[in-house]
Amino acid sequence: MVQAFETHLREIVLRAQAQVLAQLQQKLSITDGTIDATPANMRVMRNAGPLFMDEMRRQGYDRLVEAFAGEFRGTLPFLQETIQQLGEQVQKEWPDLGFGAKDLNLLAATQANAAVSIEAAVESVAGTAMTRGLFSVAGLRFGELAEMLTEKFETSIGKARTIADTSMSTFYATATDRAFQIIEKDLPEQVQHYKYSGPDDKLTRPFCEHLLKLGKAYTREEIGKMDNGQLPNVMITRGGWNCRHQWILAVDEMIGSVNENLVGAGSLLGTPAADISRPVRSAVSASNRVHKVPELAGPVPVVSDAAMVEGAKYRWDTMTGCPLDIRLNPRGDHAELSTVLEIGHLLDHQAIGVPGTFASEIHPIMAGWRRAINSTRAVQKLEDLREAGSIPFKFSDGVVRPARVRDAANDLLHPWELFSRSYAQFIAESSGSEKLAAQIQGFRNPENPSSVVPQFWDEDDFENVSVALKRLIIELGWKK
Repeated sequence: MVQAFETHLREIVLRAQAQVLAQLQQKLSITDGTIDATPANMRVMRNAGPLFMDEMRRQGYDRLVEAFAGEFRGTLPFLQETIQQLGEQVQKEWPDLGFGAKDLNLLAATQANAAVSIEAAVESVAGTAMTRGLFSVAGLRFGELAEMLTEKFETSIGKARTIADTSMSTFYATATDRAFQIIEKDLPEQVQHYKYSGPDDKLTRPFCEHLLKLGKAYTREEIGKMDNGQLPNVMITRGGWNCRHQWILAVDEMIGSVNENLVGAGSLLGTPAADISRPVRSAVSASNRVHKVPELAGPVPVVSDAAMVEGAKYRWDTMTGCPLDIRLNPRGDHAELSTVLEIGHLLDHQAIGVPGTFASEIHPIMAGWRRAINSTRAVQKLEDLREAGSIPFKFSDGVVRPARVRDAANDLLHPWELFSRSYAQFIAESSGSEKLAAQIQGFRNPENPSSVVPQFWDEDDFENVSVALKRLIIELGWKK
């Protein structure tokens, strides 16, 4: 949404800029390309700021800002859905988040503040640009004036995007905070704790990085005492301008015990065909040694399919999000591993977050796993390979030829693929399955051409991911 706003704003600024420069060229007295030092030219430049803002409004600037702020409330259904999912995880029935008049007024004020702040930022930059032009106009070539104003107008886009991004996330954080307050009111006997969640990369500021690395849960009172050095009310503004982080309910602090309404992984699957029943049973046994799972609406058929190219695939109805089947190639040389991979897809798609969506992609409860997986050497190598496109590789015939790696690396970088593979390696490691460990090692074998593109992790590279998955299982209440 912010990206679309920035794109449309840039178009409006460029059109307004062209109109203003054309009018300035007509109104200014210019000799041999140089602006004359005359009182009339000074008056023209004094009026250039309001002229620019008038052109911005003519090009649709006000409508764009109002439309952008009007989209904020579209995030509220997702918030309701997320809160309901959290309630299911801790076995609590929370009231519907039907925001009252007071809440809606607060959210409306946030929207209005966003629009006013964006407009003020652009108008301020425009005024600065014209002031600078006013004091340097005498003796300046018109081309230099145009270049200076263009640079300043581009700055206005960046400032507007910063405010737009911060305003949208603050609106959502405000709505989330109101939802948390409803939960706190519904559970007066229990002090709620919150964890800081989001990316930890080179853009992360020290305040946010410190909270992420600590990984602690805080009460509302403790968060209220924090200072991000930029904006007040850290519960809502988090790290300040352009902050990409959110406070989420510390579900692990609320669970308190193992979820009792759980079954073994085999209960999720239908009866497999005879030619694939042994590897399926082996895979299910390994998963069962590590954790339990919640029941789904019904068992997912497990189908033998010797005609497909892949070793296995999980399929679902793209309209309803419901699972269709898991297909397993009986001719594959790593059928047990393939089965665990597809169980990982099934859990990601149906059991962790909102059924029918991959929780690995955006669900808050997966934030710790995402941080761990994205910091591994294997993922960094995949990103490098995707960028390179192809690399030299010595094939079995002894000839070194370019190996195309971009598509394979790109596919493996999808969050759901990273989760499936990390889940399989975690099950192999935690269950002590020699069969799964051997099959994973086969993908690392340098003689295997597929080893060029890492599908699994070295043991030392996987340590933090393993810890994150253990924590995830505890937070979900799936521990044995």
